[in-house]
Amino acid sequence: MEENRSSLRRAAIRFVVGIYIVIGLLVAAAFFIINELENDNIVHDTQLTRGVLTIVFLMCWTFACYRLYRINMRLFDQRSQIFDAQETALYATKEATRLQKQFMANMSHEIRTPLNAIIGFGNMLLRGDLNNRERELASNIQLASKTLINIVNDILDLSKIESGMVTLEKIPFELEGLFHSVQQMFIDKAREKNLLFVLDIDPTLPQQLIGDPTRLTQILVNLISNAIKFTDRGEIAIHIYQHKASTKKQDKITLGITVKDTGIGIPSAQLERIFERFTQSDEQTTRIYGGTGLGLSIAKHFIEAMNGTITVQSEVGKGSVFTVLIPFVQATPNFRSVATTQKQKIETEDTEIIQIPASIHLLVVEDNPVNRRVIELLFDEWQFDYTMVHNGRQAVDLLTKSPNAFDLVLMDIQMPEMDGYEATQKIRDILHLQLPIVAMTAHALAGERDKCMHSGMNDYISKPINEHELRRLIVNFTAPSHPMFAPKIDQTYLQETTLGNAEYQRELAQIFLLQIPKDLDAITVAIAAADNKTAARAVHNMKSTVGYMGFEQNLGQLLNHFEIACKEEASHHILLRHLDTIRSQVEAAQVYIKKTFSVE
Repeated sequence: MEENRSSLRRAAIRFVVGIYIVIGLLVAAAFFIINELENDNIVHDTQLTRGVLTIVFLMCWTFACYRLYRINMRLFDQRSQIFDAQETALYATKEATRLQKQFMANMSHEIRTPLNAIIGFGNMLLRGDLNNRERELASNIQLASKTLINIVNDILDLSKIESGMVTLEKIPFELEGLFHSVQQMFIDKAREKNLLFVLDIDPTLPQQLIGDPTRLTQILVNLISNAIKFTDRGEIAIHIYQHKASTKKQDKITLGITVKDTGIGIPSAQLERIFERFTQSDEQTTRIYGGTGLGLSIAKHFIEAMNGTITVQSEVGKGSVFTVLIPFVQATPNFRSVATTQKQKIETEDTEIIQIPASIHLLVVEDNPVNRRVIELLFDEWQFDYTMVHNGRQAVDLLTKSPNAFDLVLMDIQMPEMDGYEATQKIRDILHLQLPIVAMTAHALAGERDKCMHSGMNDYISKPINEHELRRLIVNFTAPSHPMFAPKIDQTYLQETTLGNAEYQRELAQIFLLQIPKDLDAITVAIAAADNKTAARAVHNMKSTVGYMGFEQNLGQLLNHFEIACKEEASHHILLRHLDTIRSQVEAAQVYIKKTFSVE
């Protein structure tokens, strides 16, 4: 501020001096003209009169300049103070947001780390030879652990909502299948409390809609779990119906959902606040029934994000009725719904045994001794060959000595001496190794996956680790030719865009085969020339090419990460690694297209 004041003061002085010079020249010219006129006897004046008038004029002008200068300085000081206050407030807000995110990240890490061990040991224990009593105790441990994870996930969802990181999908799903799946999740809980659980679906509803089935499921889970929690006798009734059909666009409907219970009810004074964070009807309710008071707040945010509304009617001692209205688009009937696909996927996960090459050697970088023991027991059970180190520095030193000894690195993020990000950057930029690195971390906030990918890692798995997901990741990176991980078309998307026209699909396939090499060549040339902006534009164009063919969920995601890396000026080695991965995926996609559509 003082520097700005000095600059303004110097500018004002220069301005005044300039004005005085101009006035002096004008006065001199006036004196010269008057002298000439006196010599010609045209006017009669005296030197004294002219001098007095000049001095008076200069004094008035000097006083006016001084007043103008003082007014400007006063205005400048006021504006500077306002600007400084705004800047201080903005910095404080940003700092508070940063600290909040850091706290959430640390909290997530500290809770998920021991939970990973509890769930991991529990899974191994349940696979052992236990009597009924021991199995019951182990099952209760797992149930309690999953409950705690749900609470942590609620808090993380809230963090995503507040940071504006919630994204909604627009994919087709089977309506009845989704609601029946949710019913199966709660039917046993209702039976345990001797509650009647009723699901009533209007038969006139469309079978398939387009929207976000994951968020819709989460909304239902939050509402139904609340209903069961606060109901000790009576029933839970869910009614699904079509609230209103659009007259302008017949493919749009408003889905109505009512969740009715015969529970304790909500006092009328609390109805307006029931959707606020960490809010329950009263303190006694919290002591008796537990909970964080986040479920309804999260549900309301998701509903509003989907352009819907939620209302509640309640009477103490008689129960509550929550009504949700969400607009959806009807899906065309010429494709298989996502609910069927997800059901088949779940069945596959439950029955399929993923084969992993026997010769692989894994490097595990993990500092927590309990988590290390979980992984040791799990990998011993799977008969994996692995090496365990305690931090990123040990991993870098080991890879420096034996750069070709490992097929995959499982990298924790938060470690002493050297964290996972720094270790990965050294592996990529100094050792120039391209072996796959999978982040294995208890951080689960929005953007954590992208941060891992940008640092040079290939994928991400959050703790508590899902054993089946971990095994799939290992297969993906140690046996990339495994058919399970070959690029595949999103058939539902392709069927919807082509209306099931096989000839149009073959035409799209031929266009894809012609265009994709051109896009890949443009990216390669730009990367070789270190022109990241051009590379980012070429990658964006390629996303369109793979998108219309239905590769958005696999190849499209790789391209999205690549585009972000180009825009953020990632190192040349990281960009080349991205390009190699994409090239191999494109080649697999081309083979898949030719085989599926019989085109060349």
